[in-house]
Amino acid sequence: MNINNKHDIYYPIFITGVPRSGTTLLSQLINVSKEIHIGTETHFFQITKPLSKNNTIHEVKDFYLNPKKNRFLRYFDLNETQLKEIKKECQEAQTINELLSTICSFESKRVNISRWGEKTPAHDIAYEKIFKHFPNAKIINITRDPRAVFQSNLKIKWVSKNPLKLTNRFKKNQKVIKRNINNTQFISIRYEDLITKPQDILINLFSQIDLKYSEKVIHEFNNPSNRNFNNSLESWKDNSYQGIDSKKVEEWNKEELKKINSFIAWILKDELLNQGYKYINENSLFCNIILFTKYSAKNLISTILKIQSINLARLLNIKI
Repeated sequence: MNINNKHDIYYPIFITGVPRSGTTLLSQLINVSKEIHIGTETHFFQITKPLSKNNTIHEVKDFYLNPKKNRFLRYFDLNETQLKEIKKECQEAQTINELLSTICSFESKRVNISRWGEKTPAHDIAYEKIFKHFPNAKIINITRDPRAVFQSNLKIKWVSKNPLKLTNRFKKNQKVIKRNINNTQFISIRYEDLITKPQDILINLFSQIDLKYSEKVIHEFNNPSNRNFNNSLESWKDNSYQGIDSKKVEEWNKEELKKINSFIAWILKDELLNQGYKYINENSLFCNIILFTKYSAKNLISTILKIQSINLARLLNIKI
């Protein structure tokens, strides 16, 4: 889709879901179309959430485009000249719609594509804000078996290994799906379906978001030209280029993780069954209660330490 094409469809696409659920893979598949470009995760609504309704658009711009205040800005991998350019382009923005559009278009225009998309997993919780500021937008939410997500989390050093944090996050995502069950602008797919029958899922999905599907989508998604992250800054996303492998569906079902997997299933029984996932709980009730108590205590301690570190940072007037 060239910028000069008068028949371009401009409504944006937002890709959301629990982190490690396949959002990066999905965005690369969509980028192959060259009709839309889904760039770096903006975390826009997540970062600007602390701002009050009384903040002006100029204050939002100053906050978001300040590397000292927005820790995610570094993932755009902008040099000083590029940072000045994007700030300059955002000067004319008078609304949230115009601001986020300008930020996302900054990358899409560099590859000569006019229609932009955005991929931030945490934006599922911000779906109301998305539809408020982008009434014509479509959200694609991808769900993955939480036991597979947990196994994926184990491979990343900085991600919490507390299964209760994951189950709480998964429940929030499933509530969002339930609230949008009759919303035609909210599209829900499963990671497992995407990798076991990719062509069927993608043909249907591309039709829903007004893109032309071709077989090269499956074969060329791991081409560097479709990448929307810097692997030196976000190396944990590299696995999205390993190819579409249906064997990954059952990778989570390992003997050494049986106790944790059963615990996750116990917590998320209704959510698993609603999504059509296997329910396997081989733990005794006593075992699950013990695990719940253990991880609840860890959650509490983690929260207390986080609050204390924030208070200390404020006292010392430093950013953490």
